[in-house]
Amino acid sequence: MRNYFLLLCGVLIQLYAAAQAPLNSSDLNSTIGTQFKEYTANSNFAGSSGTNQTWDFTSLQPEAEINASTFEYGNTGSESSYPNANAVISIDFDSSFEFYRIEEDAFSYHGSFEEGGLQLSYSDPTRYCIFPLELGSDFQDTFTFNYNLEGQEGEASGGYNAEVDGHGTLQLPWGDLADTYRVHGVISQTEDLEINGMEVTATYEGLFTSFFTAGYPAPVLQVRAGTLTIDAIGFSQSQQTTNFLGDFEFLSVGEVDIVKDLKVFPNPSNGLFTLTFENKSNRDISLEVMDIQGRVVHAEAAIGSGFGSVRHEFNLSDLNPGFYLMRLSDGEHFQSRKIQVVR
Repeated sequence: MRNYFLLLCGVLIQLYAAAQAPLNSSDLNSTIGTQFKEYTANSNFAGSSGTNQTWDFTSLQPEAEINASTFEYGNTGSESSYPNANAVISIDFDSSFEFYRIEEDAFSYHGSFEEGGLQLSYSDPTRYCIFPLELGSDFQDTFTFNYNLEGQEGEASGGYNAEVDGHGTLQLPWGDLADTYRVHGVISQTEDLEINGMEVTATYEGLFTSFFTAGYPAPVLQVRAGTLTIDAIGFSQSQQTTNFLGDFEFLSVGEVDIVKDLKVFPNPSNGLFTLTFENKSNRDISLEVMDIQGRVVHAEAAIGSGFGSVRHEFNLSDLNPGFYLMRLSDGEHFQSRKIQVVR
């Protein structure tokens, strides 16, 4: 009887995995100029493994935030230290840069550069995930990096053993992200140091978890929790941090003001929005709402026809909380506003 039960469990797991579309490198949003914020919170909560998970991070309280944007590789002036990267995130209006490589089979971190600050370069980059992302896939990785912080130089190396062990909905303070994959593993790192003339070895052991969702340029949330130990001097310190992305700005190339005095309120809203505008022409105005991946999730035709004032209400309460792009079109041009659905 037990053998039949185990066989049935295996079939069910395979059926569930087959129902989940794997996430590929092409699903990440690498559009240059996408703007967002990076938030930092003091937390070691990383959720649980398994299928149909709901990871609730809505109570995270950011302690810091910085402006960020996707940037074109080749224009930072520091590419010589990151020759194998192909993707860049600009931090705090180009005051520093993070370098990555997005390829068909992996997403890896190559380091960061800040003029007059921390310069971190991986001779052996660290992988955050392998593609395609699908439940049960795992990988082992080693890394080595050099750093320079205000003239103090050092080198560290380590390893990361991880598994794609969860799939479900990631709930952030600003919205819910369905079809998210969790990559969870053990990370270790060592570095030889000199403290007060004595040679010592610093060791870090911990857990590193990343959450990936299609349509975003990097892991949407990462959690690090571990312990830094220097046995020679009896030093031990627990460390934990959570970083997540949010407040995305949609790019609207070729946009034209097709109406006057466009207003959308309340914004944010629980889903019930009102928009008002003055129609500048006798063209019919249509309404579309798109998610951050560019998918149309709501559409209405001819919400305003002819010259004059228009007031229109639309209901998005059936959508997951998060950021969306509301776009008006007259058939030739469009005009948009970022809106947010909240709980």
